[in-house]
Amino acid sequence: AWYHYDDWTCDYECMAIEYLYWCIVTDMGILDDPQTCAGIANEWEPCSPDLFESTDIIMHEVVNNSDHKLPQFAPDGNYCPEDALELTIAYNSDWNLVGLPVVIDNANYQFVFPESVEGTLYSFDGGYVQENELLHGSGYWLRFENSGNVTIIGNELNQLIIELNQGWNLISGISSEIALENVEDSENLVIPGTIYSFENGYVQADSFQPGNGYWLRSSGTGVITLNQN
Repeated sequence: AWYHYDDWTCDYECMAIEYLYWCIVTDMGILDDPQTCAGIANEWEPCSPDLFESTDIIMHEVVNNSDHKLPQFAPDGNYCPEDALELTIAYNSDWNLVGLPVVIDNANYQFVFPESVEGTLYSFDGGYVQENELLHGSGYWLRFENSGNVTIIGNELNQLIIELNQGWNLISGISSEIALENVEDSENLVIPGTIYSFENGYVQADSFQPGNGYWLRSSGTGVITLNQN
């Protein structure tokens, strides 16, 4: 066996969690140096990712299955960087228009909005498209069973150049509120009075709020720019 555990105060559940931990950090390559490996030899043997893959094929598949959403990269130790921005976004039960207002490493919608209903993220490109990842500047429909709030932590997003198609577009903004009159629209693409948010029904918007999505109608193809004031 390649996993040894002799702490009899730890029950089976405890040992299973410890085993999963060793599998994850080994697959990340954290243990792959002689000194570290020697220091844990009494408990864990396959220290390199390659040895782990060949030794425990099943657990290697479990750890690397994206459906399980297990960590894939070692943290850098900076869990709360000084320039991190923390935004709290409110959502309603049922359908919401959402966006990604900060820069983060994991933009999977169920990481950003963990209480959302699986399989309900949709973008719009002339028709609805089911998505898994949130992109800056894009707006999305997303469904929740209950109303609530989510706190999103990431780096500030202070500018966006958003490509528009002729007709209706589903977009989102930056990390701060942007009044509509401050949107840079040199080609006069945005048709006045056609920007809408959704709050259990459509509401004509007078600004772009962080974390929300908006419908916008454009007279042609081009770009608009959102800049932090």
